[in-house]
Amino acid sequence: MKPRTAASLSVLALMLSVSPAAMAQTSTGTPPATDQRSSPAAQVAPEKMPAEKVAPTAKATAPADGHITAQETNTVLGTDLIGKTAYGSDQKKIGTINDIILKQDGAGVEGVVVGVGGFLGLGEHNVALKMDKFQFRPSENGRVMVILTSSKEELQATPAFKSKVDQEAEAARNAPRPTTTPGGGAGGTSRAN
Repeated sequence: MKPRTAASLSVLALMLSVSPAAMAQTSTGTPPATDQRSSPAAQVAPEKMPAEKVAPTAKATAPADGHITAQETNTVLGTDLIGKTAYGSDQKKIGTINDIILKQDGAGVEGVVVGVGGFLGLGEHNVALKMDKFQFRPSENGRVMVILTSSKEELQATPAFKSKVDQEAEAARNAPRPTTTPGGGAGGTSRAN
């Protein structure tokens, strides 16, 4: 074997004995390679690691005043309601839940706004109902099924719900407008020269 070939083989053997992580530290511009023989935790991104492998964070010792740590079984989340179909006691669709009315003093939910009738939101009639008009049952998929104690016909005959924005817009439309007369200003008065 020629001395040159022997030296090349020695360098190759030396390079193969160095771990890929060590070689990656000396290379420039390329990210370090993951050693396939390393522990499983080193191969998993931190956000996908099991909880026991992630570095622990400081745990709270006591909840803050008014803090809720877990949802109670007799409660429903707003996301379980808004956009959901509301059914009558006969299991027929009545409408879609469009909004929830909350009390500003934090005393609870005032009611729920249900869109009745219409097609794709056009011609829909919004009706607000108190919470006692609703029943919540688990559905086949484990979500919440919303059942109304009112019928679709009753809700269609009920006056539409008006939010604060709707009331302000209606008041602006119905407000008297100032009138102007020829040669005069607002209010119908004119000045002679």
